[in-house]
Amino acid sequence: MSQKTTLTIRLVTQEAYQCIESFGLAPTTLQDYWYYGIVPVRQYFLQHGYKEYSQEKMQECLAYYAEDYEHGPVHVRRYRKVRKVARIIASLQADGKAAWKYCEPKNMPILPEKLQGYLNGYLESRIQSGSKEATIRRLRTAVRHFLLYAASLGYSDLISFTEKDALNYIPFLAESYRRTGDCLSLLRPFGHYLFSQGFTHVRLDSVFLVKAPVRRKCIEGFSESDCMRIVQSIDRAGPCGRRDYAILMLAMHTGLRGVDVLGLRFQDIDWKKMEIRLIQSKTGKPLTLPVPVSVLNAIADYILASRPETAGEDSIFLRSRRPYLPMKSWSAFSLVKRAAARAGITWTAADHKGFHSFRRSIASRMLGNGIPLDTIREILGHAGADSLKPYIAVSHTGLDSCAIDVSSIPVERGELQ
Repeated sequence: MSQKTTLTIRLVTQEAYQCIESFGLAPTTLQDYWYYGIVPVRQYFLQHGYKEYSQEKMQECLAYYAEDYEHGPVHVRRYRKVRKVARIIASLQADGKAAWKYCEPKNMPILPEKLQGYLNGYLESRIQSGSKEATIRRLRTAVRHFLLYAASLGYSDLISFTEKDALNYIPFLAESYRRTGDCLSLLRPFGHYLFSQGFTHVRLDSVFLVKAPVRRKCIEGFSESDCMRIVQSIDRAGPCGRRDYAILMLAMHTGLRGVDVLGLRFQDIDWKKMEIRLIQSKTGKPLTLPVPVSVLNAIADYILASRPETAGEDSIFLRSRRPYLPMKSWSAFSLVKRAAARAGITWTAADHKGFHSFRRSIASRMLGNGIPLDTIREILGHAGADSLKPYIAVSHTGLDSCAIDVSSIPVERGELQ
């Protein structure tokens, strides 16, 4: 880059993205780096009135997102992408090139020397055996977690590590990872490596054969009043408002997935029969749903008054700026997030709220009104009854009806009577 070229944030982020493209990543991964890395960096500079890039301003940007990450508003996915983009930009400005390197998590604790040697040696052996980079990243995270546990017990090596210590690690692991069984499957070959190298006398590969139960988090949708507040917060005076209002009305009254709502086509709507007929993107199965007049009116208002005129474009919901292309599925979350913020409704990344919360909401309302599970499954377009389990788990009325009366259970201890 020429020394006379002004280092605008748009220019350096564009160069960083071109560099990321050269790494041969999958399209979905590139999409993540654009929307969770490049866009947040540009937004920070724009909001603070910075047009030119400098390392000091980038450090301010990183500190800003680090604070939001630690307090909840920013998901770890976005924070990591911002960090990686900042590191690539710094490398490009320093020597004109950047390599794809593992980015250590913030404030990562240090392992004792021998335990770090176990980790490095094992990963090197897996690399030589042909393991892919994505596998190495997963192994590094799982093995490091186990070794940090061992270090917390006071071990600087694993020669005296006991089977009891290994068994106690499993509930410790379950506190940090939802899919405990997946982590144990990554640790079993590491346990075999340790034993074969003489680093431990415990057959960790056998200890970690135990089948760990999957820990599932019950995720609740929006309440009925929250749904109404979010939808009513939309300003329908402009084109974007009419479009967003129609999208959210569809979500609230039909429970369709975001990808199906944003991908809705003209031929999917039967205006006379007041129905939507479509092929679901997720399952590939046909679905027919009745649609209230209020929802159809919202869609018609957008089509007639605000939808851009395009030739041959069959999708109903389009971008508000040129080129007038169909909206992408990832726009659904940001649309709901903005509307909820205007309604005074906020959540953290751990709450897992978003467009899908409308779907959870309508399922919970149907359960609460006593609608049969088979009917709910058909309305939501689920292929099997097991797909309803997450919604049943958050139905307090349904759970109360499943509770067993304990009066018939004999109690011998007096303090429990």
